[in-house]
Amino acid sequence: MPTAVTGEIQQYEETGITVAAGTNTTIQTINILNAAELCTITVKNSHATVAWDVFIVSLRATKNAPWVIHASSAGSFTTPVHPLKSASGSPVTLAAAASQRMTFEVSSFDAIRLQASGSGAASEAEVYFNFGS
Repeated sequence: MPTAVTGEIQQYEETGITVAAGTNTTIQTINILNAAELCTITVKNSHATVAWDVFIVSLRATKNAPWVIHASSAGSFTTPVHPLKSASGSPVTLAAAASQRMTFEVSSFDAIRLQASGSGAASEAEVYFNFGS
């Protein structure tokens, strides 16, 4: 499992993340920079043949607060609700070798957690993100 990203990192990428089948695998936890207003995230299903059947974005208001699911259905990405500002599509059933981009307004929370599940077999993920204003 990838470790949380902290400090003053402005952009980040991680590849080769295993996405298990039949369980919600945390593929990235992004701690929000104090001065950040926006965070753009690209997720890629880098497996050649296995799609994803679950993709969940959870938010945490403060370090000790519980995680709250913000987006987990196709409609929650294609018709974004604050703090999700935009998405290039829905990663919920992301096809093999496909990617999706989403931008969040992040000034009002502490962290974003991304989870996915392979459809019937293990898959692989890549996560790229950067902070901006």
